[in-house]
Amino acid sequence: MIRLRLCLIIPIVALGFVGCAEERPSKEDCAQACSHLAELLQADRLSRNEGPVDGLDDATEMGLANIEACSTRCRQNASREQVRCLLESVSPDSWLRCQ
Repeated sequence: MIRLRLCLIIPIVALGFVGCAEERPSKEDCAQACSHLAELLQADRLSRNEGPVDGLDDATEMGLANIEACSTRCRQNASREQVRCLLESVSPDSWLRCQ
């Protein structure tokens, strides 16, 4: 569970250091971005035949908690541009490249 939270949280915190002077995204945009990131990570796992995990599924309590934690950190640390980039990403790799 902790590992999954780190998958969702560390990238958002890292982005914050890059975009600290920029305007912060809305709560809704961060929630959407974190849900999208969870979907990308889950799809990536499935493509490698690793199977789904509850921590990346917004239909589970653990998944919702992870997305909420990600969203909170997003609002504190990410810029609007970074959130827009994440929402437009089609894979975890494409998201990492657009930072």
